[in-house]
Amino acid sequence: EDPSQFIQNALSPAKNTIVNIVDEEKKEALAIVPEDQLSLAIGKKGTNVKLASRLTKYKIEVKTLSQINEDGNK
Repeated sequence: EDPSQFIQNALSPAKNTIVNIVDEEKKEALAIVPEDQLSLAIGKKGTNVKLASRLTKYKIEVKTLSQINEDGNK
């Protein structure tokens, strides 16, 4: 029932993932992961995030906290 929790579970085995629903109508979400978990969240050739998108029907963008901070400073 909670899309952010569903997306978080779908991106496992990545740990300590924070999921923010950016736009519920457009079904867009942002997953923030620790630096060392980025490759696990995305998966080989984007497999994990693509599968999570299909399962949840959300467009999921995965970023690290440092990427978020860099984007905010531009």
